[in-house]
Amino acid sequence: MWIKSHSVVVSDVLPHQIWRVWSDIDNRPTWDLDTEWAELKGPFKKGVVFRFKPKGGPKLSMTITECTVNQSFADCFKIPFARMYGIHEMHMTEEGLKISTSIKVEGLLGWLLRKIVAEKVVAEIPAQTAMLIQVAKCQP
Repeated sequence: MWIKSHSVVVSDVLPHQIWRVWSDIDNRPTWDLDTEWAELKGPFKKGVVFRFKPKGGPKLSMTITECTVNQSFADCFKIPFARMYGIHEMHMTEEGLKISTSIKVEGLLGWLLRKIVAEKVVAEIPAQTAMLIQVAKCQP
């Protein structure tokens, strides 16, 4: 298993603002600048599959594997013998709202998925998180 995480603490954003952005899959390209388009048919909840297209990549599907409103969600992308999870969490601290994103890769061919996809995703998380916060600040 391989895992990398990034966290920031902000004082001017509330959990429901972040949640609105996270759960609006169709507008994911506004904060995930590596995504060309994304679509979710149905509610944002555990077990639901959404589709997206990374810029320069093929159309892909991910399954929401965990979902706790205004707290966290996780999604999973699978290839044969490997899985990549995006784990998105937030909680209040004395300093403000802590927003964390982790990428976890596991499975027999996890090393390949890590080299082809996960390391690039991890490198983009700080900029992605900054855009997420900027978009969330525009939410009521």
